[in-house]
Amino acid sequence: MGGSSYPGGGGGTQNPNDCGGIFEFFIIIKGDTDLLFFDFEVNQEVKVELVKEKLPKLEVTRLHDDMYIGLVPPRYSMLINCIEQGWEYYGKIVKIEGIEVDPKIYIRIKGEK
Repeated sequence: MGGSSYPGGGGGTQNPNDCGGIFEFFIIIKGDTDLLFFDFEVNQEVKVELVKEKLPKLEVTRLHDDMYIGLVPPRYSMLINCIEQGWEYYGKIVKIEGIEVDPKIYIRIKGEK
């Protein structure tokens, strides 16, 4: 449990039920991947936002301009409840790999209340 493991989108917090934990994962990228690959850099600040539609989802955006990056993986859906309780999630891009048609962006976020 816990630990940071880049391959497979693993990583996480010591206790996944702890809203104030640190979470690390590859985001799910959808949209214009060419734009993503060239516009994002390691250490850029990001935030997680809850978007309520038919099914709620957690979007990752760049902090300084709200540019959409991708989605939080479903295994972290417990963060929806945390956000509804007033928690906010901010962090940074810690790794970018792949190619423009298949980029992988790994982020680390922390809960703040």
